[in-house]
Amino acid sequence: MTTPTPSNRILVVMSSAQQIALQGHKMHHTGFFLNEFGVPAKRLTDAGYELVIATPRGNVPAMDQNSDNAMFFKNKEEHEEIKAFVTDLLSHASIRTTEAVAAEGIGGYAALFLPGGHAPMTDLMVDPGLGDLLRQFHAAAKPTALICHAPTALLAAQADPVAFQKGMEAGESPDAQDFVYQGYRVTVYSNAE
Repeated sequence: MTTPTPSNRILVVMSSAQQIALQGHKMHHTGFFLNEFGVPAKRLTDAGYELVIATPRGNVPAMDQNSDNAMFFKNKEEHEEIKAFVTDLLSHASIRTTEAVAAEGIGGYAALFLPGGHAPMTDLMVDPGLGDLLRQFHAAAKPTALICHAPTALLAAQADPVAFQKGMEAGESPDAQDFVYQGYRVTVYSNAE
């Protein structure tokens, strides 16, 4: 394998969370969805890209155990292939913190990818390191790809994502401040879903 060049590295940002709070003070185990991370990651590595993984705490991201099911794949063989690929990838990855990568800058990356699962709705939407990364990728007009629930993490790219989240939790309709994606159209799950 050759030494990575800026054009063949993709930054993958994933949640550090393993649980998500539900109404009534209940907790639910969460993490990345296996197919939403594994299928694109495998295709990207097969195409010659090196994946650099970052999480807010620099920990190995957890897989949502509900996603470890062949029904989310073309067939049982693809499920087994992707699971083995992800297990190997994460066991050999040197996970960085989002803050460290943001401080270093994005010059060495071709794109930013955030896979889905419920976990991005916990820490990523208020993570200052991710907010900085999103603003850097946006300013450089580099691709940012998000799957399923991951678009909620875009909220980190505003001036005060914590206040925004608290307002949402209080049932308010807060306005995003200094939001680089203001006016953009994004497809995400609605509150009813």
